Amino acid sequence: MNAKDESRNAAQRSDAELHLDLEIALRIEEYTWVEWHPAGLGHTPLYEGGRFVGHPGDMLAHHYVPADPGAPLAPQPYRRLPGYSADTGLAFRAAERAGIFAGHGARLSASDTGTWTLVTPDARVRVEDDSLPRLLCRASLLWIDRPDAPQADECR
Repeated sequence: MNAKDESRNAAQRSDAELHLDLEIALRIEEYTWVEWHPAGLGHTPLYEGGRFVGHPGDMLAHHYVPADPGAPLAPQPYRRLPGYSADTGLAFRAAERAGIFAGHGARLSASDTGTWTLVTPDARVRVEDDSLPRLLCRASLLWIDRPDAPQADECR
């Protein structure tokens, strides 16, 4: 997915999808709120002021600095935010990183009506949704929020 696609997709997401994608990115996929380093891109066409969501693996991440939580949002703060809630591959990768399938025997099934269900053997996580990517995202967040979940850095 290129930056143009990501930008277009971010603009087309509902608030609920954007919130879910942001939660996955920040809590599971190592994204953080960043700003452009003023000395690095200050006078180039890429520069835009304000904070945005960035990943340390981005091609220009060496120009990122941690954002001040009070900094205003950039004009397109979610341009680099993948659409986990709409992409099965990305959602599955996030679920794997969260550890929901790691030896816990999570069961994924679909009904005749198209409703997806994910249940862990101990039933601590049970999620139903008509969208597989959204289900995987929701289940991942529930899995990492359980009381006995390892800390975020242990999941990576």
